[in-house]
Amino acid sequence: MAKFKHNKKRNSAFLYEILIQELTKAVLAQNKKLQENITNLIKESFSGNSNLYLELKFYRALAKTEGVGVLT
Repeated sequence: MAKFKHNKKRNSAFLYEILIQELTKAVLAQNKKLQENITNLIKESFSGNSNLYLELKFYRALAKTEGVGVLT
């Protein structure tokens, strides 16, 4: 997982990564109820044209952009 600075209250990429980490822990612990809850939360919050999904797309696009120089 890439290290990046974040604002815990507003960074959709941080929220998504933490939910995925918790889902992985639940799968490894075979906790079906927690898996279902986290999966439903991800599906509801990061689906379609939701604000969190759009913010996540923008963050990923910025994070993957390379070779763009700053004009001075």
